Amino acid sequence: MFYWNRRSVTFSPGGPKASPWLNEQKKAAFIVVNNIPNEKYEGTMTVDINALPAGITLQAHDAMLDHDLGAVDKPIPLSILPMRYRMVTVGLRTPPAGEGESRERRRGMTRQGQ
Repeated sequence: MFYWNRRSVTFSPGGPKASPWLNEQKKAAFIVVNNIPNEKYEGTMTVDINALPAGITLQAHDAMLDHDLGAVDKPIPLSILPMRYRMVTVGLRTPPAGEGESRERRRGMTRQGQ
């Protein structure tokens, strides 16, 4: 089945295509949303919370900009420029490099590379 045939993520009005990846162990979801048409999309994204891992936190974030998008228990307003994409995390926040701990420390390494 092609990723865009999955019904766990839908849009109103229709247009974007979504590809969700679920991680049961980390209780997280990563959703790539593509706006393929050559026109801006303005609408909402709805996530089927029953398709998410049990016990997941329902808070969504823009994974690239670290913006809070709200909880996925209701439709999330979404705007995507033409021929662009958005990456959304649910249950897991991924701060951009440079904020909080260093990239090396998040990987479990010291500054000396040990």
